[in-house]
Amino acid sequence: MAEEKPQKKSKRKLVFWLLGGFLALLLTVVIVGIVIIKGYLREDTIVELFEKEYNCRVQIGEFAVDGIAPARVHLKNVWLAPRDGVADAGTPHSDREPLQQGAVIVLGTVDLVTSPGDLLKKELNIQKLVVDGLNVNFLIEREGGTSLDPLFDPPKRVAGEPNEKYEEGMARRERNKERRKMAREEREKSEPETFNASDIPMPASLKELRVTNSAVFGKIRRTKTRIEFSEIDITLKDIDVDPNDLTLHNSATLEMAAKLTIKNRDHTVTFAKMDLAASGDIVPFDKSTGTWNPDLAYDVTVKTGSQIAELPPLVKLGTKIEKLRKLGIQLEGIGEELVFEKDATVQMGYFDNELRITKATDVHFSGHRLLVEPGSWLNNGSGEHELLGELFVSQELSDQARSEAMAYLENEFKLGADVVQPILDLLLKPVTKETGLWLPFKSGGEFRRPKVVPRVDIGDATDVIMEEAGTKAKDLLKGLLGQ
Repeated sequence: MAEEKPQKKSKRKLVFWLLGGFLALLLTVVIVGIVIIKGYLREDTIVELFEKEYNCRVQIGEFAVDGIAPARVHLKNVWLAPRDGVADAGTPHSDREPLQQGAVIVLGTVDLVTSPGDLLKKELNIQKLVVDGLNVNFLIEREGGTSLDPLFDPPKRVAGEPNEKYEEGMARRERNKERRKMAREEREKSEPETFNASDIPMPASLKELRVTNSAVFGKIRRTKTRIEFSEIDITLKDIDVDPNDLTLHNSATLEMAAKLTIKNRDHTVTFAKMDLAASGDIVPFDKSTGTWNPDLAYDVTVKTGSQIAELPPLVKLGTKIEKLRKLGIQLEGIGEELVFEKDATVQMGYFDNELRITKATDVHFSGHRLLVEPGSWLNNGSGEHELLGELFVSQELSDQARSEAMAYLENEFKLGADVVQPILDLLLKPVTKETGLWLPFKSGGEFRRPKVVPRVDIGDATDVIMEEAGTKAKDLLKGLLGQ
């Protein structure tokens, strides 16, 4: 028995040596892997890849890589600025003089988790990508493009050499620019050259993409109106896009919350303040063409308490029906100081620079109800629009309108209330649903100065009174004749 002890001891040593060797090898692999990843995922590499594809200059404030399987990449203070000579020359990021101003897009922090093996296979399977503190400033042009568009064009020069993709990219931009100038009817007959799924350099399947604590500031060049989205929190989950197989891989789940404020050019007047939320499954690309899906629609909820200072089509509608005014009915201000009394869910799509209503929408504000019909749209660049709607006037204002009309008819025609009441019922019948006023209308032209046309008509008071008087005279004559 004593002779076996050295053998057992040597076996244990062998196990320890093997285990130690394995751990040392594993540690070596991990260290080498981290070195390789950090050598591949560097500021210079990321900046070079981005500036090779897009017409901008990229600056990264801080950069770090942790782990190997998966690899965790952390970036801080990422700037996207207009292209300059430094970017054209391909100067390494580490050799550049840092920008102090001029950023158009700022990302506070960017954290992503990916696999180095997938990168080597040219597959971008990011498990999670989180952007915090995104800040974007842009201008919406008259024809519908934005000042951000040039940042994502192909650059003219890459690493000091002419870029073969530049001419093609500029030609596509000009074609799209000319297309946006077309009349809406002509534009709908042609296809825009939009972002295509094939522009994604490798298949992408993300578990989660999130943008938090972010803000977007836009200004419409034509009207100088300022649009501000703040407290943005957007999550895209289960993103699955493969440009080679859009039939099976073309989906994502959206969740969004944000606050929207619309102001005048000097920030002195607030036109609207809205609390927004959205959610649902989306199909990003048209599976047959690969272009951005023109039928993509979102269910956007405008929360209770959201405010609109003025809705021009309704303001115009309140002064447009002349025959109501002749009855003494005053509806001025009907589209002003509107407060949402309940959540309103709007199904909308955004394509070809137009915001489109794709499903009938009920909006309740300040006692009124507005029914917006599908097919209504607003162009974000020109401000042109078409709105098909029905306004159900609040019961309070409807009752007030009837009282004003009763008083007017009694005074104007010297008639008693018992005679005026049935006449008023006849006059208002075309614009009455249930017990309130109902005003269907169509609005078009520039949204701030709309052309509003009522889609219903009422009779002339004098004609109705004469007709009513004639009917009663005939009934009286028939009674006298015994017929």
